[in-house]
Amino acid sequence: MPRFEFSEGTSNKFWEIELSGDSFTTRWGRIGTEGQSKTKAWDSAATAKKEYDKLVASKLKEGYEQVDGGAEGEDDDGDGGGAVNEGLEGKIAQALDDPQGYAVYADWLQQQGDVRGKLITLQLAATQKDDAAAFRAAEKLLTENAEALWGEELAEQLESGALSADWRWGFVRKLFVGQKDYDQEVDPGELLDKALDRPCCRFVREVVIGLSDLDSGQANPGTAVAVLARRKPASVSSLFLMDFEYPDETEISWSNAGDLGALWKALPQLTQIRLRTGAEFTLGALHVPNVRQFTLETGGLDAKNFKRVVDADWPALERLEVWFGQDNYGGTCTANAVATLLARTDLPKLVHLGLRNAEFTNELIPLLERSPVLKQLKTLDLSMGCLTDEGARALVEHQAAFAHLSSLDVSQNGLSDDGQRLVAKVAKKVEVGSQREFDDDDSRYTAVGE
Repeated sequence: MPRFEFSEGTSNKFWEIELSGDSFTTRWGRIGTEGQSKTKAWDSAATAKKEYDKLVASKLKEGYEQVDGGAEGEDDDGDGGGAVNEGLEGKIAQALDDPQGYAVYADWLQQQGDVRGKLITLQLAATQKDDAAAFRAAEKLLTENAEALWGEELAEQLESGALSADWRWGFVRKLFVGQKDYDQEVDPGELLDKALDRPCCRFVREVVIGLSDLDSGQANPGTAVAVLARRKPASVSSLFLMDFEYPDETEISWSNAGDLGALWKALPQLTQIRLRTGAEFTLGALHVPNVRQFTLETGGLDAKNFKRVVDADWPALERLEVWFGQDNYGGTCTANAVATLLARTDLPKLVHLGLRNAEFTNELIPLLERSPVLKQLKTLDLSMGCLTDEGARALVEHQAAFAHLSSLDVSQNGLSDDGQRLVAKVAKKVEVGSQREFDDDDSRYTAVGE
């Protein structure tokens, strides 16, 4: 802990400060006493570091001299991740896809001797001029400067695979955090929090959260959700909870997303949401006016959570996909619940609808035929469910309602060869793919349950 002392006349005082993540503790008093102490927390580690530096500078200006501890403002890694110009970053934030702002920042960073200046220049050349040599040079620079860009701890996690990043123009565009090896002890939320403190993660656009405990097959993203809800990163437009391979890494029903309600309030700018989870989660009220794509993958979707989908406010929605799952894994939705969604007339931009992995696929056909939503769709996905020849005959009976579709996906259902021939011309393109065999009605099951 850095210690500063002030001695003048009869005044003999000390002041100490210790920085720890998003908080710091100060201690002060007369030399020779224990003094008093106070801990203060901030919104982020970056803010805490900034306030830390201000206090240290203030004490030095008052005449205090450092007598012990590390250098003023030194962080745990001995490196803060590089120079930062808040004014130039503010201009980038106003136009995240305009390369000009990044080019100006690259010039400033190179003047500061920051390696990210060269990185931006190389990556701009790689994308704008299709310069393969610049791409290779940028990749080499990232490898050789991993510790400078990320700090020692995160650089180790980068090597282990628990952290990965896709870069664009000197900044991380896509960030993944999650356990990738059985002997790792990784908290995705802690990794995410530390990563978002790095200057290179100032403009993260996509966040992907993986497993929190590979050994037990748990994928609960609770700590990462809490970090996102607290930090409210304004640049994030795409979110994927939880990215894992099923059943190889864990069964889908073993991975429960928890309470997600705070996320939608914290990240109203999201345009893409993808959620993979078992039945034990709370979706919360979906006020997501900017979302264009929403995907909910479950092995068992309960009716309460689906009602949140039905009632959601999303005027910009273009693509909606829901996996309903099986009753014995928590799936309590019915075709009648879907009928409420299909009756909506306030989804003007919706062009793709996926009603997948449903036990009641046959029952959806007449509901779709009467739906105002169907008329505006370009593609419809009824795959992975329990569509049988009975449903195929219903599709043919109502073929006029489906004929405008550019694509209809009925793969991984239970159609016989005859059933596949029946649906072959229902839409402009019909994807039948592989089908599953059911002995009778009682043996039907969705493609994904456990």
